[in-house]
Amino acid sequence: MKKILFATLLLSATFGLLGSCSKGEAVVAAPVPVNCEAKAKKVSDLAVAYVSDLLNKTKCQDYLNAGYDFLKSCPTANSADLKKALDDIAAKCK
Repeated sequence: MKKILFATLLLSATFGLLGSCSKGEAVVAAPVPVNCEAKAKKVSDLAVAYVSDLLNKTKCQDYLNAGYDFLKSCPTANSADLKKALDDIAAKCK
């Protein structure tokens, strides 16, 4: 039951992340143009891979790295909610 709840939380955070990217919005802070949609898709794909194998530490770490990278690169992301979700998952990844 805990795995199902955890997987649901993980996927909810990921779908929230996908909805937080705005098309056509330029990233001013980054020195190189950043494709937030591609980064959000990568996070989503890694979340699905991780949920399919919750005990795999490598998949967990890959998901976390992509999520934190997305937060740093895409200022339009709902960073407070996603960061909290990633931090919660990071505690389980150890």
